[in-house]
Amino acid sequence: EEWSKASQRAYESTEPGRTHEAEVRFKRADGSSFVCRTVGRRIDSGAAEQEWIWSFEDVTAQHALREGLVRSRDELEQLVSERTAELQAANRKLESEIGERVQAENLARHLADHDMLTGLPNRRILEDRLTQALALSQRNRKQTAVMFVDLDRFKHINDSLGHAVGDALLKEVAGRLSGQLRDGDTICRIGGDEFVVVLP
Repeated sequence: EEWSKASQRAYESTEPGRTHEAEVRFKRADGSSFVCRTVGRRIDSGAAEQEWIWSFEDVTAQHALREGLVRSRDELEQLVSERTAELQAANRKLESEIGERVQAENLARHLADHDMLTGLPNRRILEDRLTQALALSQRNRKQTAVMFVDLDRFKHINDSLGHAVGDALLKEVAGRLSGQLRDGDTICRIGGDEFVVVLP
């Protein structure tokens, strides 16, 4: 039946002297099927009766191999796609972890050099800035002022109003003193209610 349809298409669409190629699925006597490559050459001169030379080749194994290759390629592409997605996710996670680590390192550096409550530089920065200011003063024959500032009765404020109020007062003092400084001046909190201002 399949061959009848395939040959009819060949007879209707092929001119004399031309070749018709097709693949047709045939059934064997036992009911199994196979794919056959058919090649037919029309050799008549165009009369009503068509004359053909046909060759038939079982290409079932080639089809199975090609389908297996396509399946393998699709499976490989799927695996590559999944692995690529996994690697991209791992890369994003690693970038995030690196970013978090850089932030943590920056914060650790900042905390090592700054007062946690006020954000002002601490003793470590004070020593560095004071050394620089004195060296610059000596080189330029200029003077540098160093002011020591503490708050009167600060202990009384902490004891009577609580440490939260005392902390708020220290932050306010730090902000007001910082607002009065010039570029190049330095204010540091060295502990408790004690501040040092370096004025080159």
